[in-house]
Parts: sequence; C-alpha cells; structure tokens
Amino acid sequence: MTVHRQGTTITSEDIQGLINDFITAKTRELPKAVYTFTPTDPPLPFMVPTGKVQWEVTPSNPGIIGSSRFALIGRIDNQVVKNFSIRGTLEALAPVAVAVASLRRDTIITENDIRMETRDLSTLRTPCLLSGQVIGKKLLRNTQAGAVIDLAYIEFPPMIKKGALVKIFGQKNGLELTATGIARTDGQEGQVIKVKNTSSDKDIFCRVTAPGLVEVQI
Repeated sequence: MTVHRQGTTITSEDIQGLINDFITAKTRELPKAVYTFTPTDPPLPFMVPTGKVQWEVTPSNPGIIGSSRFALIGRIDNQVVKNFSIRGTLEALAPVAVAVASLRRDTIITENDIRMETRDLSTLRTPCLLSGQVIGKKLLRNTQAGAVIDLAYIEFPPMIKKGALVKIFGQKNGLELTATGIARTDGQEGQVIKVKNTSSDKDIFCRVTAPGLVEVQI
C-alpha cells in the first residue's frame, strides 16, 4: 500500500533564500557590505504540511557578522513543523582602510598613509570603514604595510576635555535634575569621570553620555 501525504516541498534553494532574505532585512543594522552565506553542505529537500509557513531565522552570532550557523524554525498556525540548522560561511565583503606602508607607533595618519581595500569583515575586529575616521588621528601601535587599520589602536580625542563646562543630568523619583559642572579629567563616551558640581562645589562621579553632557546616578 502506498501512502500519499499532502504537503509542500522545501528545497535547498528555498532555505538559501530564507537566509538571504533575513540578512537583507537586517542590512540597515549592519555595516555596508556584500553579504554571502555559503552552506558547508547543501541541505536536503524536505516536506512540511500544507499551509502558510512562518519562518524564524536565528544566526549563531547575534551581530550576524561572524555567524557560522543559522537556525531555522518553521511554524504553521503557531505549531512547529520543522526545526533545523545550517552550518556554513558568512562573508561580509567591504572596503576597509589598510596601511600603504609600514607605520610606526605615534604616527599621525594622513590621507597618503592609507588606502581602501575590500576585505571580509567577519575576520576583522574593529576595522575602519571610512577613511575620515582615522585621518589626523594618532596610531597607538606599529602597523605593517598592507595591514588593516584597527580602530582599537587609534587615539581619538576625548568627548569631554578636562576643565570643560558640562551639563550634569540625573533622575530621582521620576524627576529630572540638572546642574552645571566642570570636568576634572578627559573622558570618552561611556567612561566614568570626576566632575565638580559648581553649585555644591563638590566632586561627583559621572558617566560621559554625549559632548558636554554627563549622567550621575542619584
């Protein structure tokens, strides 16, 4: 006796399309690049029951770049009909800044020191995607010719400089409180620095949140 089951066949091309569509939908949240996912082994076709399948796609890396696997869950009327994962390689090709020649530590980078070359972002840590990010900045370590300029080794000017007037912002019992202060030290975004409250003449610790703005926990 032959049993015939009604359903829809999902091909390897369909699965590739689901992953590609997921990546495309997320491109606004990602660096501008050409993204290509290549499965290690093309998935075999399978069948799901007849009906409209809602697919949930989850990358192994929440930031997508560097993901080596995508998990897919298919549901019909909120019931799981298929749950599987696909391993592979995700490339993210984009122009990044590289050193034209070997650069020594403490070099102030000029336009002639770098060029933009296409590299795979998934193999890099914090590459420079725009030349303007590093031109005029100080290099904090020796960099060989052809090496990618890593933003982790670039000295950026502080968001708030020592002695600058800042606005202190805080919240207490749902009320917003503000005061004026003077930065005791330089500070980058997210750093905690000491600030002199000009009203109380006391030093307090605040977190740098924007140019000229710090936040204090009350």
